[in-house]
Amino acid sequence: MMNKQVKLFMLDVKDFYTSKESELNKKYLETKKYKKLIEEHTKLSMLEIITESLSEYKVKKELYESLKSKTYNKDTEMSDEEIKQLEELKKYFNAILKSADVKRSKKFRLSDKDKDTISDNENKLSLVICEDCGEVKDKCKCDKMKSISIYKKKLKSIKEYKDCKDNIKKLHKEFEEERKSNVDLVRTLERDRLYFKYKDKDTGEEIEKVKVYKQIALFDSFLTRTLDLKYDELTEEIFIIETVYYDIIEQLVKNGFKYLGNTYCVFTSSAGQLRKKKVVMIKESTFNTFKKKLMCGLILDDINSYIEIIDDEEYKGCIVNKYLTYLALTNSASSLWEGFDISKAIVIPDFETEVTGIVDYIDNKTFEITLNDNRSILINHSDGAGLYITDSEIDNAFQCRLPWMKGLMIPVNKKSLLEYCSSVNKYIIRDLDGVEWDLQKHDIRYIFTKSQFKMYKYYKHLAKKSGNKTAWKTYQDYFIELECEACKLNIEPDTFLDKEINYQFLQSLTNMTETEVNILIKSTYDEIKDAYNDTDTMLEMLGATKINRKRNALQDALLLYPELLHDYHVQDMLSGAINSRKKKAKAGKFIIENTKRMFLCPDVFAWLEYLISGNKNPEGLLKDGQVSCMLYDDGVTLDILRSPSLYREHAINTNLIDDNTQKWFITNCIYTSCHTIMSKLLMYDVDGDEATVISDSTWTKVAEEAMKGINPLYYELGTGKPEEINNDSIWESMKLAWEYGNIGIYSNRLTKIWNIDGINDNALTLAKKICFINNASIDAAKTKYFPKIPEDLKIEFKILDKLKNPHFFIYAKNKKESQVEEINGSVVNKVCKKFEDIKDNEFTYDFSKIGKFYIKNIMNNPEINETEVYKTYGEAIINKYEEMNETKNKWFIKVKDTNLNDSEEETIINKSSIIYSQCKQEILSVVSKDNDCRIIDIVDIVDILIKYVYSKHKDRCKSLLWTAFGDVIVGNIKLNKKTFMCLGCGRRYKKKSNNQKRCEKCSDKNRKEKDKLRKKK
Repeated sequence: MMNKQVKLFMLDVKDFYTSKESELNKKYLETKKYKKLIEEHTKLSMLEIITESLSEYKVKKELYESLKSKTYNKDTEMSDEEIKQLEELKKYFNAILKSADVKRSKKFRLSDKDKDTISDNENKLSLVICEDCGEVKDKCKCDKMKSISIYKKKLKSIKEYKDCKDNIKKLHKEFEEERKSNVDLVRTLERDRLYFKYKDKDTGEEIEKVKVYKQIALFDSFLTRTLDLKYDELTEEIFIIETVYYDIIEQLVKNGFKYLGNTYCVFTSSAGQLRKKKVVMIKESTFNTFKKKLMCGLILDDINSYIEIIDDEEYKGCIVNKYLTYLALTNSASSLWEGFDISKAIVIPDFETEVTGIVDYIDNKTFEITLNDNRSILINHSDGAGLYITDSEIDNAFQCRLPWMKGLMIPVNKKSLLEYCSSVNKYIIRDLDGVEWDLQKHDIRYIFTKSQFKMYKYYKHLAKKSGNKTAWKTYQDYFIELECEACKLNIEPDTFLDKEINYQFLQSLTNMTETEVNILIKSTYDEIKDAYNDTDTMLEMLGATKINRKRNALQDALLLYPELLHDYHVQDMLSGAINSRKKKAKAGKFIIENTKRMFLCPDVFAWLEYLISGNKNPEGLLKDGQVSCMLYDDGVTLDILRSPSLYREHAINTNLIDDNTQKWFITNCIYTSCHTIMSKLLMYDVDGDEATVISDSTWTKVAEEAMKGINPLYYELGTGKPEEINNDSIWESMKLAWEYGNIGIYSNRLTKIWNIDGINDNALTLAKKICFINNASIDAAKTKYFPKIPEDLKIEFKILDKLKNPHFFIYAKNKKESQVEEINGSVVNKVCKKFEDIKDNEFTYDFSKIGKFYIKNIMNNPEINETEVYKTYGEAIINKYEEMNETKNKWFIKVKDTNLNDSEEETIINKSSIIYSQCKQEILSVVSKDNDCRIIDIVDIVDILIKYVYSKHKDRCKSLLWTAFGDVIVGNIKLNKKTFMCLGCGRRYKKKSNNQKRCEKCSDKNRKEKDKLRKKK
């Protein structure tokens, strides 16, 4: 599934600007750029890092950028003087980067000394003085001191800077007015926004090429298969558009847009896309052709004609954002559910019971909190889950997607099920339409629930029109007639790797001591230390392990040939991996041994008691305070957590493993009791939500202590009202989702609370209220309900907002030191300090135990430069490789600039496969252009590149070579692999037995050392 991808364009609204809008935007951006230049020059001048005037500095910077761009352009030769100038300017600007906090590439590495220098310089500039007299606070004699930093005061005195700011405001207003004047415009997407044209140097022919950086990969899905989109090919049937300016996206949603004479209309926006302000647009004619299949016969007219009575008022249609997210299920990355037979599927009511528990109740109007409120709460134990009947005694849970249907499918063994039916002498269950089914006679295989069947009431509405069908039969008939698909995704793995915790899990354990912190971080600290000198740890740090099922080509190569660790490129990656691990640890993100992540699901035996026996208060196999997961031993104390973890949300349970749980709980999911209100503490449902489970005794002891006196929070949220689905209502609902979607402000406020010194009852009360508001904000897009925040609470928010973020946000959120508080004794900051204390030179690399690296071992033909292929095509292949190496860098820069609503990491991961694939095609095109040549094997091309890169450019990045052609290199290594690397001395040896891991000399030495140890004992 993940190997099957379709390429499409992801655009932003500027791709739809008119010529006047483009002109105004260009002026606006140029002015902003000049403003930043003034700020940069002022900062550097004040710190006496530079002596040039602003105009001189501007000329220098423009020359540097011009010369750098020349190095990317292979058609322009640089003179010796220009090369010399570029080197001098590079040294000049690199020195600046080591002295001041100005914009730099993330790849630009700074030493601890550089970081300290930058920090000291920033502190000098942030010194607060009186705006009137210029004196620092303690020496100021003014009556009313107006404070300002010396840096900002200097900027205010620069006329050019003031003019720049005024001009930015003026241009912004003009740009805004121009956009709004085009409110009724049906915008056009011009082809030059997607492709560029150039003339071939040899033929003069005009060639059109795609703008690679505007493409993304869409994984295989019901949508791609229905539209018959070809794998690895670019489609123009659908576009994804990012939102920057609401007025333009409003026009696109309401009016559609034109491209090559075709009209495109809004299709959908998933929950994730809504959060990131992205909209999927589809060619209108394509949608009209396939809409019945995509919507399983339930078209928009059917939805809009449905009438629902709520509070004595009549409503038509559907809650818009629910409609959009349900329609977006067609776009989920998935594979076909092989063997699925819808005639063996039924839909039943949900498994719901009243559960009594103690909560802290928050009134959604007054925000008053009733502590220790003992109440009966209706819990939907099967919310989003269904059952599938399997012949296996052990099976995997998975998420499913059908048109308008989604959720988690939990396996139940058929033999066990029929034995239970026999024991209670009942095989009959009643479905959602009241139809009775015999589990044995009808051979039911799939039991869906009402919460999974998202549009049940609309199919019921359709069924009434037909007169003699049920809602489910109507759905089944459409499903078969239209050849719809049932899909699988997120299949439960067979192997569960240890997972990282995050700062949200950690920060609420305010009672954790320094000693306990040291115990929890020890394995991560040791791993970082060992990564400098232990081969296995180095490989693990690089992901080159057998347990990693998603290895790339370089990771495969390292497993086969660890001597590659001597390569500069690999060592640079290792250094990056170690620094990344340190940074994560400083942010409270590290692995605690045996921490796993798995699906949450209900006690299926209790569910069957409820479903088959009709027991409305089933006993089940698990009591309150018990869970069951086969990944852990019986009796182990577990802390069950779920992200986001905002309040103090540690669900401490005991793991139960016995004959009954092993018979009924046949997955590695974590099964939960039907007598618990844990779902209110962790705010989960069971449609595929995952729990992070920690079994470490130090952690669970601290968590158990921290949870004393802590209850789940309980409150009522509003419910949404249906409305007719049309472009206007879609736009209003999207806008509302974006308005309420900024949940980061609430989680950051909570983080500030958890990381103050000495949290008290008042702070806990405030945390409860913020948590309630956060969850109301998440639901507001669907419900259009948001509580009115009391004035006294707004005042507390203002106080919180004035506080800086905690120190570890330097690493968790890439904040500057000036944006965070001084490091204090909060638990995450304790962890942070431990890893901050590791200096750059504390550990030194030692590769002495790794054998020597030979280029011939990664080549097919080490004598490639003697072949006819090399003599004919070698230079052209090498030149094209160099060209694409530079071009890919430019593409990645443009990728960062165009994907405004994604994090940099998400953006790079999403687009890198397309960029490297395009580079590979361009390199291979060098030989395919020559119609008279013989067919050239790709191994020859790769050998030419290996010989060139590893001989001429040893000390450089080789990501293009390995990403584009790594599979070929791995094949070469497998052909050449006749020996193994000794774990003792690193030399190669021939194995005499399968268990042999060292050469004979090291084996003898190891044996003698073991004998000595045995004798001592």
